[in-house]
Amino acid sequence: MEELQEKYIEDANDLIINLETDLLNLEHNPKDKEGINSVFRVMHTLKGTASMFGFEKVGNLTHNLETIYDYIRNGELLLSTEILSLTFSSIDVLKNLILTGEKLNSKQLKLYNEQLELINSFKLKDEKNINSSVKKIGKFNDNYHYYYIVFTPDNEIINRGVNPLNVFSEIRELGAFISIAHLIKTPELSEIELDKVFTVWEIFLISKEEHETVEDIFIFMLEEEFAIFQIIPESVEANAEFLQKHREFERKYNFTNINALKTIYNQLKLINTDQEQVEIKETELEQNNSIANYTDKQLISNRIRVSSEKLDDLINLVSELVTVRSQLDLLATQIKNSRLSKVVEEISKLSKKFRDNALNLRLVPIKILMVKFQRLVRDLSLQLNKEVEFVTVGMDTELDKNVINELESPLMHIIRNSIDHGIEMPEDRIKQGKPSKGVIRLIAFYEGSQVVIQVQDDGGGIDMERIRRKAVDNGFIKPEHVISKEEVYKLIFQPGFSTAQSLTAVSGRGVGMDVVRQKINDLRGDIEIDSEKNLGTSFTLKLPLTLSIIDTLHVRVGEQSYLLPLSFIVSCELTNDAILNKSNNKHIEYNNNLIPYIDLREEFKIPGVPEKKKLVIISVRERPLAFVVDSIHGEYQAVVKSLGEFHKNNQFLSGASILGDGTMALILDVTKFYKKKNLNLKLNY
Repeated sequence: MEELQEKYIEDANDLIINLETDLLNLEHNPKDKEGINSVFRVMHTLKGTASMFGFEKVGNLTHNLETIYDYIRNGELLLSTEILSLTFSSIDVLKNLILTGEKLNSKQLKLYNEQLELINSFKLKDEKNINSSVKKIGKFNDNYHYYYIVFTPDNEIINRGVNPLNVFSEIRELGAFISIAHLIKTPELSEIELDKVFTVWEIFLISKEEHETVEDIFIFMLEEEFAIFQIIPESVEANAEFLQKHREFERKYNFTNINALKTIYNQLKLINTDQEQVEIKETELEQNNSIANYTDKQLISNRIRVSSEKLDDLINLVSELVTVRSQLDLLATQIKNSRLSKVVEEISKLSKKFRDNALNLRLVPIKILMVKFQRLVRDLSLQLNKEVEFVTVGMDTELDKNVINELESPLMHIIRNSIDHGIEMPEDRIKQGKPSKGVIRLIAFYEGSQVVIQVQDDGGGIDMERIRRKAVDNGFIKPEHVISKEEVYKLIFQPGFSTAQSLTAVSGRGVGMDVVRQKINDLRGDIEIDSEKNLGTSFTLKLPLTLSIIDTLHVRVGEQSYLLPLSFIVSCELTNDAILNKSNNKHIEYNNNLIPYIDLREEFKIPGVPEKKKLVIISVRERPLAFVVDSIHGEYQAVVKSLGEFHKNNQFLSGASILGDGTMALILDVTKFYKKKNLNLKLNY
């Protein structure tokens, strides 16, 4: 049961994400019939399986919500802002029920009971306003037809180039249906062939479509392969012609009896005639039949769920393989055996492919966080009485799942700050000549081995003078200190620093941006701020694609090895002290232009004078920079390890890796050197 409950929780979380997405869309288009139907289907699915796995409260809550949306989809009730708000607050309660496994403390139980009471009081209020005559007629009136279909595909139908399962995809478009599969005979093992069909189906359909439309579905079938009967379930006994045919089928295929047929149509009356398919318990059918609901996702499934723990184990094994491969490569170089070298080369290619495939398994698109961000923007803008539009670009950009998980909280805090501190009140925006509705943009794209994520707003920007006054009041700087733009941005990340006028549920405690910076640093990333008064603010996050393994260039300075991310490297050049010494302000000529260079020996204060020097040219956003090193030792697949205590505060290092000979190499964060050279890497959109 525990395993089944875990599976239900996974499925329920996916359904709730779909539910929130549909509700956010309905908020902009409340008359979207498909959106309303989708919301109803999700609630129906959550309710239908909740009790089975011990989630009685989830079933109770969704059952009552489902009733409201049943009225809406039948045109008996209009979808209002009040209903949407009620549904969103119910989703929060549902999330809590699923997260805790319905093991609620007294406070959580009180919230659940209050929410249930709200839903029930809303139902009672609106049921009084729903026309009683409409309710008596129900959603199945004379406009709906009841069809009983017998589908008996020929044994050779697949050899004729016809897929019998396509029938169910087309029937699904006509209305609500249930299909029951029956084996004509149980074939012997020697008789089983993949291109043979041994199954017949009973299909129960309720639809607004006429008989001819239903018949068109079987246009590629032989006449003897299908039979369509239009019936009235309540008086089916009066239809002598149908009863005679049905008795023949019942004797030949052990089909559903008449009483069970009525039960099935009664079940179909509970679901949406335009979209829903339902599975009925075998006990309700009064016989042991195998019931199949055919949907595209159930016919073909190209995805499987894998726990993150298993993926973590796989990555760890790949990391060990990469390290062992490096040792083998070093051994082959020392032995100088051509046959061994060839084998090692093949192993290197395979391990790289294995590594890339394993890493790709962990990559997930940023859009999986979209619903949470959209919900945050919606709820907070309503709470603050602000009008905010949320725009996204590049949401298919992928990151390691571990990075995504750690990134959720910092991004939500930045978006919250953009709404609270950045976007002005509608009346203030109009006075400034801006639209009343503010805009927050979330932009993501690849840059070498990094992903860049930017949160922009078109609000009031950062008030430099206000921050300076706050910094003076809080003792961060002295009153006479002239503060620069860069220092202002640094102050924002100071623990305990806040410009909020008063303490609110949204902000004002001085806890937040320092935690955001720490989170990004823990991910070996970087965060930058750019702002213009009355134009807006931009937060730029630069993060590694993965935290595990990267392709690098192995270089040495003295006895120390360094690794440079390969994706940034443009070329490698020879140089010497004479060329470097005549350079102007540590710039060197490259492609007829002067570019800055950094001597790693000087930067890290490594003693000694090398006989030769080499340049490694990198480029970030088409801005070249050169590193001076002693020697270059080729490409290296680096298994990234966190830095020890000695190097953890060095801003130019992003990690370390163990080389094949057992020595340690330090991984350089090349983008941090651009700040040292005051090279502008700001993003403009």
